[in-house]
Amino acid sequence: MEPLKSSLDRVDSRIGKLERDRAAAYAALSQQVESLMRTQVSLQGETAHLASALRTPASRGRWGEVQLRRVVELAGMIPHCDFIEPSAAVGPPDLIVQLPNARTIAVDSKASLAAYLDSVDTVNEADRIEKRRQYAAQVRAHVTQLSAQEYWDQFPQSPEFVVAFLPDESLFSAALEYDPELLEFGVERRVILATPTTLISLLRAVAWGWKQEMVALNATEIRDLGKARYDQLHSLAGNLAEVQHGLHSATASFNRAIGAFESIVIPSARRLNELGASAGEDNFPPLQKTGTPSHTQQAPPHIDPASEQPRPSTAVLADHSVAALLSLHSALSNGDNVAMPPEFIPLQEIPEPAEIPVQTQI
Repeated sequence: MEPLKSSLDRVDSRIGKLERDRAAAYAALSQQVESLMRTQVSLQGETAHLASALRTPASRGRWGEVQLRRVVELAGMIPHCDFIEPSAAVGPPDLIVQLPNARTIAVDSKASLAAYLDSVDTVNEADRIEKRRQYAAQVRAHVTQLSAQEYWDQFPQSPEFVVAFLPDESLFSAALEYDPELLEFGVERRVILATPTTLISLLRAVAWGWKQEMVALNATEIRDLGKARYDQLHSLAGNLAEVQHGLHSATASFNRAIGAFESIVIPSARRLNELGASAGEDNFPPLQKTGTPSHTQQAPPHIDPASEQPRPSTAVLADHSVAALLSLHSALSNGDNVAMPPEFIPLQEIPEPAEIPVQTQI
């Protein structure tokens, strides 16, 4: 019996341990359930507060204003939009959109949402449909109020319409579901119903207009700057033309000086050297005329079409002429009778140069 008793004792102790663990687990689970219930109650309270807050005109307008500001930010139109703090359910518009050429568009976001929120909380389908119809009627009444405000008269540069902003797409679809003629009703009264999507499209179009306006404004400055730049380039071109003319004049003068030096100075110097006026070498460094490559390069010899014989170049003819003149001068100096061809012009006799004394080195 002892082995059986010890086995039963072990089973009893194990069952007791399992029972204690189960009680502890149930206690922890009960605490979690109680915490979840308190959280649920708190969430229901906050939801009720939020729903009641959205039913008040001030909170509803604030939510619409936040949504409206977010739409303007997404469209990139913050610099061209003026937000107006709402002071009443019906009052000044919530947003003034600045258009190019000093024009404006008024946007209002104070639509009533009370009936729509009631329809969401309603369980009965018939009551939900009735609340939705009430909501569509509230939107129509709000359109009538906006039309009576005539914001286009308060802002002289505004187009003859006002934008009624609904902060959610479902609000617009619910209103049209139970009042299909609501859109045409608003257009007839110069009130355009807009959701976030349509308002973003409208503001994007206005932003594109502002971009074109900036391009047009900058076009005048660009034109003036281009005209000034053209005048500067024209003056610079004139200065470069004067420099080019000066360079050409200097090149022509230099070339004439080289020609005179080669045709007058060098032959006289060589003659003086022949007469013993100088003991230096008859060796002058070669001088070349400067100018464009077409001027500096030696031109090919000209071929006479009749004889098909190449004519000597101008430089060769000049050298031959100088040599002939030197020979003629020498013959005249020695008193020789020279028979001059009839085509030559008579030359005056050139006096002999004075004898230059030669110093003898001691």
